[in-house]
Amino acid sequence: MSLDRAIGQATAHFLVQRRRTAFALLVVLIVGAAVLLADCLRLDTEVLNLLPGGYESVETLKVYNSSFTQTRELSFAIYDESKQADLDAFSQEFADQLRDQPWVERVLDRSPMESPEGLADVQKIALPLLFNLPPTDFNAALAQLSPAEIASRLHRYQQEIASSPRAEMQLQLDPLGIVVPALKPLNGSFSAENTQPLASADGTLHLIMVMTRQSDLGSKACQRMMDQINALRAQFTADWLKQDRGPAPQILVTGRTAYVAEMSHAMEGDIITTALTSILLVSGVFYLGFRRLRPLVSIVLVLLVCCFFAVALGAVIFPALNGIAVGFCSILVGLGVDFGMLIYSGYQNARREGQPHEAAIAIAIERLGRGILFGALTTGSGFLGLIVSGSSGFSQLGTLLALGILLAAGLMMTLFFLFIGDEKKQRPQKPNAPVDRLLETLARHPGRFTTFSIAVLAVISLLYLLPVGQLIFQANPRSLEPKNSRAGDALRTIQSKLTRGQEPILVLINGQDAEKLHANWTAALNHWHDLQTQGMLKSVSSPTALIPDPEAIAKNVARLKTLDFTAVRTAFGNALDHEGFNRDSFTAAFGTLDQLEKIAHGDQTALDWHRTLPESSSWRFILDKFFGADPTIATAYLTPATTVDTPAEAHALRDQLAVEGVPMHFSGWSFMLADLVPWTHDKLILLSAVMLVMNLGLLIVLFRKVLPVFVLTGALLLAIGAMLTTIKFVQIPLNLFNSLAFPLVFSVGVDYGIYIVLTAYRSGKPREAIRPVLKPVMLSALTSLAGFASLGLATNPSLSGLGIVCAIGITWSLFATVFLIVPICLLRRDSGEN
Repeated sequence: MSLDRAIGQATAHFLVQRRRTAFALLVVLIVGAAVLLADCLRLDTEVLNLLPGGYESVETLKVYNSSFTQTRELSFAIYDESKQADLDAFSQEFADQLRDQPWVERVLDRSPMESPEGLADVQKIALPLLFNLPPTDFNAALAQLSPAEIASRLHRYQQEIASSPRAEMQLQLDPLGIVVPALKPLNGSFSAENTQPLASADGTLHLIMVMTRQSDLGSKACQRMMDQINALRAQFTADWLKQDRGPAPQILVTGRTAYVAEMSHAMEGDIITTALTSILLVSGVFYLGFRRLRPLVSIVLVLLVCCFFAVALGAVIFPALNGIAVGFCSILVGLGVDFGMLIYSGYQNARREGQPHEAAIAIAIERLGRGILFGALTTGSGFLGLIVSGSSGFSQLGTLLALGILLAAGLMMTLFFLFIGDEKKQRPQKPNAPVDRLLETLARHPGRFTTFSIAVLAVISLLYLLPVGQLIFQANPRSLEPKNSRAGDALRTIQSKLTRGQEPILVLINGQDAEKLHANWTAALNHWHDLQTQGMLKSVSSPTALIPDPEAIAKNVARLKTLDFTAVRTAFGNALDHEGFNRDSFTAAFGTLDQLEKIAHGDQTALDWHRTLPESSSWRFILDKFFGADPTIATAYLTPATTVDTPAEAHALRDQLAVEGVPMHFSGWSFMLADLVPWTHDKLILLSAVMLVMNLGLLIVLFRKVLPVFVLTGALLLAIGAMLTTIKFVQIPLNLFNSLAFPLVFSVGVDYGIYIVLTAYRSGKPREAIRPVLKPVMLSALTSLAGFASLGLATNPSLSGLGIVCAIGITWSLFATVFLIVPICLLRRDSGEN
C-alpha cells in the first residue's frame, strides 16, 4: 500500500468513525487560541515599523520620534479659505478653550515675545546663553552692569519711550543690558526659513500648537484622545454658530496622536472590510462553480478557523501586529479556499464513481493530498521568505500567511469533512460545462495553443523593454498614510500655507560628554555656514548656541565673581528712581541679579534651562525642537538648495553635510524614502531569487524530472514578464512595499500549474486526468485573485497596492496555466509518453 493511500484511509477513518472526538479536539484548540488571543494580541500602528531596520535614516527617525517631545504635540489649523470668518477672534478663543482642557500641558498661539509670560521666561533662557558666550563677548556684556552704563541706558529709554514703542519693549525685555547680547548667538543658529510662522501670509490660516499630557501613546489611548478633541471641536464650532458670530472656519488637526488614532481605526476597518469582501467574492466564485451551499459554508468555517488560529499564533510570536500584517486574512481566504475546492472536487468525483463517504474522503486525499501539500509548501515558503525583507510588517505578514496556508492545507483535508458530513446525493456532471468545452478546444490543437501562448506572453514581456513610458516608483511620505487621511490633509494644508521651503533634513549629533558635544556642534555649524555661503544650503537651524561650552562657562563664572553685586543693585535702583520708573515693575531684573550672584557663589542651577524653564512655557515649543530626552543628543534642521529625490542625491548630500570626526545621523521623511529605494530594488531581486530557487527545489523533489520543472518555471517567468509590462503601461505606481508583490507571485502563481502537471504526469491519459482538476484550478485562481483584489479596498496604501499588483500577477499566472501549461500537458498524448 502506498503512503498516500495509507494516510488517506487513516484520516478518513478517524474523521468518520471518531467524529465526536475530532469535534471535541477542535473545541479545545479554539478555546486555547481564544485565551492566547485575549492575552497577547496587540496592534502596532507605528508607520516606521513598516520600514526596514538597519538603515541609518530609518533608525535616526525612530530615535527622533522617541526622544523628542513632538510625539505628544498636536497642531491645530484654524482655516478659512474664503476669508469670510473672523479668524483672529475664533483662533484666540479656541486657544483659550484649549488652555482650559485637563489634557493640555501648554499652548502656543502667538510668538513667546508677545505674551507677558513669554517675556518673563526670556530671562531663564538668557542666562545659560550669556555664560555660553566666548569670554571676550561675556566681558563686554558684563560691562553693561557698570553703574555708568546702567544710568545711561535707563535715561536713554526714558527719553525714547514717548516716541518709540520699541524702546518700551526693550526696557521690559532687557533693562540690565545683558539679555540682548546673550540672545545674539541665536541669530546665527536659527534660520527664518525653518522657523514656522503661526499665521499664513494670505490671512487664511492660524496655527495653534498644543503639547498634551498624554502618557500612553498606544492606539486605544490615541483614539480616546482624538474623541475628546473631536468633541471639543464640534462643541466650540456649534457654540460659535449659535452666537451668530458669522461663519465658522474649519478646525484641522494633525500630529502623531491624530495619525495613530486614524491608522488604528483604519486597521480595524481594514481587517473587517477586506476579510468580508474576500469571503463574499470567494463564496460567489465557489457557488458559481459548484452550485452547493453546504460545502461553501464548510469551507468558510474552515477558513475562519485558520485565520483565528494564525492570528493567535502571531500574537504569541510577535509583540504587536503591524498594519500590513492585518491584511493576511483576506489573502488567506483567497488562497486557502483553493485547497478546499480541490479536495471537494476530488471527493465529488469519487462519489460519482460510486464510492461511499469514507472511501471518497480517502481517495480524494490520496489523489490530491500530495499536490495540496506541495502547493501549500511552495506558497507558504514564498510568503515566509518575506522574513528576509527587513521590514517588520512584511515579516509578520509572511509569517502569518505561511502559518495560515499550512493550516488551511491540513484543515481542508480534515476539518472540512467534519463540517460537510456525508453528501449522499451527488449531482451528475454536466457534459457540456464551459470548462469541459474549453478543455476539448485546447485538446484539439494543443500545439497551436502552446505556440500562440508562448508568443503572446513573450511579446508582452518584451514590450516592457520599449522606451515608451516608465515604471513609476512612488517614494514620498503620502504613500505610507491611509487613504483620505484627515491628519495628512491637515499637515499638507499647514505646509502649503506656512512652510517657506521644502522639507528640511534632520541631522542628529551626539557626544560622549559636554566638551565633545559642544566641539561637534561648533564644527558642524561652521561647516554648514560655509555651505550656505556657497549656495548649497538654503537655511540652517542649529542648537549650537544652546549647547553648553564647559570651558567658556568656567571662565565666565570666574569673571563673574569679580562683580560687586551690591554696587550693581544700588546703581540700578537709583537709576530707576531718578528716571521715574516704578521699582515693582522690574522685579524680574532684580531676580536676574539674584541669580547671577548665586551662580558666582557656585549654584549653577540657573544655567540649565531644562530645569528652570516651566513646562508650561511657550518657549519650550521652540527649544524642544532641538533637544530631546537624552542630553547628549540634539538635532539641526537643514534645507538643501535642491530637493532630494533619488538615492544618489541623498548620498551626495550626506557626504556634503558630513564633518570628519563628528558623528552625524541624517533623516527626514523625504530623505529617508529616497535613501530606501536601493533597499526595494535589492530586496526585490533577493526575494525573487530566493523564491525561484525554493520553488525549483520543491518542484525537483516533487517531480524528479526536468521537463515538468522546466514547463512550470518557464510559464511562471513569462507570466511575471507580462505582469511587469502591464504595471508599466497601466501606470500603476510601485512603492517601497507593493514592489515585494513580485516574489509573492512567484510562490503563488506556480501552484495552479503544479496541480495540472502533477495529475497529467501521473496518468497515461492526460486529458482525462486534467478534466476533474482544471475547473477547481481555475476557480482557485479566481478566488486567489478575489482575495488579493479585496485588499484594494484597504485604507492602508501599502496593503492596497500590494493587493492590486498581486492580482495582476495572478491573472497572468492563470492565463499561463490554462493556455500554456495545459496544452503542453495535452501534447504528451501525441508523443506517447506514460
